[in-house]
Amino acid sequence: TLFNVYSQYVNKYDKIAAVIKEKRHKNSKFNRFLEDQTKHPELNLQPLEAFQILPVQRLPRYKLLLENYLEETPGNHPDFAKLKEALTMIRETAQNINESKMEEENAKLMLDVQTLIGPKYRIIQPHRKLITGDSLQVKYVASGPKLTTSQVYLFNDAILITASKPGLRRSGKEVMVMSFLELKDTEGISVLPPDTANASLFGIKVTMNNGEIIHLYTTDEIKRKKWIENLLKTMNDAIYNADSFNKNSSLRVKRKEAQEESKAESLIQEDAKEKEDQDQKKLSNFDYFRRQTIS
Repeated sequence: TLFNVYSQYVNKYDKIAAVIKEKRHKNSKFNRFLEDQTKHPELNLQPLEAFQILPVQRLPRYKLLLENYLEETPGNHPDFAKLKEALTMIRETAQNINESKMEEENAKLMLDVQTLIGPKYRIIQPHRKLITGDSLQVKYVASGPKLTTSQVYLFNDAILITASKPGLRRSGKEVMVMSFLELKDTEGISVLPPDTANASLFGIKVTMNNGEIIHLYTTDEIKRKKWIENLLKTMNDAIYNADSFNKNSSLRVKRKEAQEESKAESLIQEDAKEKEDQDQKKLSNFDYFRRQTIS
């Protein structure tokens, strides 16, 4: 259909533009040929790139045009209902294209991760999507207090923890896999109290059903809150989906956005309360010391 053709063009526009830019840079004949075409009167001295982007801009322009028309059209005008219907269709089409583009970008990121870690772990699965990825400090509680700078990927069904190791690049590998944790096997998460040894880090405790405990540390509280929200949602979804295929399981997870947000917020509030209690304790100790000094 026309929608599929347009959607594919929008999805691949960035890649096509990058390829042409690279070819222009590396191939002088190709670049000269494109420059010569701009001399044609009908092109009005416009380069190829100016025409390439026109289809991408078309839908947003139609949307803006219809919004302006609708704003200036009285509600009792014969065209009002049709304009409103057309605007709804344009918005839905734009949303579908954006979702399609995001899916394609997600698939590319998944392929990049798979290429990075090699074939031992099958990252690319029909059901799997990448939710987020970031460089975090990771501690395996059973292995001691050491923190490792790791790239942590959260998928809709698993957590992948990787780390660079000296010498691996010479063997053709970029990273090594530290852990691949299935979310359906998680027992829960909680906010870690402030660590005096690492005051600039904000921790999340991840507990697995087998008793393994992993600490994930972010560099700011906002980032930790976002990770908690993503972890809660993906964990609940993963456990729910696993439960739907296992009728004997005792796990029953109610997937409600409001509950997830509330739980994430309560975890953050607990952490804030603990900090407040600590500050109050410090203040009380200081006040006591001041009175003793005065007396």
